[in-house]
Amino acid sequence: MLYWDHPPIDSDPCIDTMNEMFVTYLDFELEIGRGRGRQYPVLVTHSPVGEAQATMRFPYDESALQKRLVVVRNALLGAELGPGQSLSPEELVVRDFGRDLFDALFTGEVRHCFEQSMEQAWQEDKGIRLKLRFQPPDLAALPWEFLYDPRQSEYICLSGNVALARYLQPPQAVPPLSLSPPLRVLAVIARTGDSESADVAREKEQVETAFQGLQARGLVELTWLEAPTRYHLQEAMQRGDWHVFQFFGQDDFSRRDRFGDKSDAAPVGEEGDIQWLSVADLPRLLAKHASLRVVLLNVRGVERVDQPRNFFSSTATLLVRQGTPAVLTVPYEISDEAEIKLFRVFYEALALGIPADAAGAGARKAISATVANAVEWGALALFMGSPDGLVFSPKGEFDSVQTETVEEPPQAAVELETSVEAPEPVQDEMPAHVSELEPAPVPVIPPQVAEEPADEPAPEPEQPPQEPALEPEPPVRTPQPIEPDLVHIPAGEFLMGSDPEKDQRAYEAEQPQHRIYLPDYHIARTPITNAQYAAFLEASGYEAPNHWVDGELPDDKEDYPVVYISWYDATAYCKWLSKKDNQTYRLPSEAEWEKAARGTDGGIYPWGDVWDADHCNSKESGPDDVTLVDAYPDGASPYGILDMAGNLWEWTVSLYQPYPYDPSDGREDPRLGGKRVLRGGAFYSTARRVRCAYRDSGHPDHWRGNYGFRVVLVPS
Repeated sequence: MLYWDHPPIDSDPCIDTMNEMFVTYLDFELEIGRGRGRQYPVLVTHSPVGEAQATMRFPYDESALQKRLVVVRNALLGAELGPGQSLSPEELVVRDFGRDLFDALFTGEVRHCFEQSMEQAWQEDKGIRLKLRFQPPDLAALPWEFLYDPRQSEYICLSGNVALARYLQPPQAVPPLSLSPPLRVLAVIARTGDSESADVAREKEQVETAFQGLQARGLVELTWLEAPTRYHLQEAMQRGDWHVFQFFGQDDFSRRDRFGDKSDAAPVGEEGDIQWLSVADLPRLLAKHASLRVVLLNVRGVERVDQPRNFFSSTATLLVRQGTPAVLTVPYEISDEAEIKLFRVFYEALALGIPADAAGAGARKAISATVANAVEWGALALFMGSPDGLVFSPKGEFDSVQTETVEEPPQAAVELETSVEAPEPVQDEMPAHVSELEPAPVPVIPPQVAEEPADEPAPEPEQPPQEPALEPEPPVRTPQPIEPDLVHIPAGEFLMGSDPEKDQRAYEAEQPQHRIYLPDYHIARTPITNAQYAAFLEASGYEAPNHWVDGELPDDKEDYPVVYISWYDATAYCKWLSKKDNQTYRLPSEAEWEKAARGTDGGIYPWGDVWDADHCNSKESGPDDVTLVDAYPDGASPYGILDMAGNLWEWTVSLYQPYPYDPSDGREDPRLGGKRVLRGGAFYSTARRVRCAYRDSGHPDHWRGNYGFRVVLVPS
């Protein structure tokens, strides 16, 4: 979520479009899984109103799909509106294609969730960041930008404040680059002959025309790579601090590499010895360039529909997965007018620190508003690895930008490590709890009780005149201890799961409700804080969470829960703490977490069976961000444990498997792969998802701005 205090924009006629990009976004993340035939599972993993799932039935077989794609290409090449014409014939077909895609994707609970999210965004005067995640690569390459909502009678990319992107989660997040304009752009035009063609010269002229105003204002600096060879590109990447790499393709993409059956991206090699880059070469040459944040792939002269679409989709995916935060592709030929508008709006927005998806949305709207062709705006497809789209953070004369990040919901899966007994040691590459260490007795630290203040003596009848009293300073809160504050949970049975007769909000995954016996254990009173995690980082040299600037703990956030933590990060902390204290710490099992949260009699919430929004940090309570770990004392569990409803999702060691819970069925084996259970809900979660019995899951290597953890001490 981003708030922008921006400088005046006066260079482009589409001032309103540019100003619309300075908006706060609510995330709506939609994942399309692998299916069978033409049916695919669709899951809303995060939205302003919670999660949802449905099954998409893709509306076209392969033959019908290819016909639609031919229509899309032809419409992009010349769907201009005639006098008195509201829609061209080509645009009508494209609109129907987009409607079919929309009706297939947004169906059942997913559609209801999307409509509620749009309504909430409208009420809050915010936009929707629509993040599409595709597991099937053939679906990822389709022109989803043409999604058309028949109820709104509008393409969703042009309605309201919707920023659409194909979202991929890279292995490591790349933080925004602090930038003072100019934005340095390195551009290269691939050519099919030994000498520069007229098309290449025309392309350069168009680009320089688009950049002229931006360069005059000092926003952008354009450099051409004159010799488009692998050697020259590699040399340029080594000697320059480029912010954006722009590639113009001139080939028809029907050629084959003379050394193998490869799709062509760009010609390389020395004069007289033309060679061609394979699909994987471009990501390899651009990888690990410290300042590079955006790549733009633009194509001209395409003869076939399927090849450039698939080529740019796969290349963009590789670039994002290898660390490029944003890749904007134009996999169809567009007009000079649309291209100029694209460059002016997109690059100006980036130079001003606007998120990449918002910049792409603004470019689409600018093209739609000013270009005669009715559908060229849909040729822009953005692939994004940045959770909030923020790739550049302005400074200097543009240092008025302020950001506020809204974290994303649980969605990935995790590998485990937990059992009711101390787990076996595992390899270092999968951080695990240290079980070979003999645990020492740990005293139970009872909650401190404030002493009654002593009676004050009566004041003297007369006091000498005094200076006016200063304004009293706010009380200083006692910081959380660096060592986790542990609470003893006695041995015994408890009710695990949900009884739908008692709790009408219960999900099937929480049933049946059953009794479980657990030996005694100790669990942390609060989630691990930033200060506690910082002690681990300082002692071990472990990598800091990606949002810590220069690896430093955020100011005044010592007692906030540490977030952006993967399951592996959490288990690494447990391993360090075990060695440090010569005891065995680990993540709680799912059963241990739930008993600590609800006690023995199956309470729906930590404080009881009646919902109270004032007792936790949830969607209903309003902070819209993580809070201090002890901010909600009234929401404590029967054992006095805090923050077990809302605020952040907490990792457990347990694999996500169906009930009834059985610790002997392998779900507590840290060596097995699979999703790990997340518990507790986050600050954006509704009352239904912060119940003690609610279960979610995530991949062990995934981290988010609402993923954290607490620890348990394994008894000897």
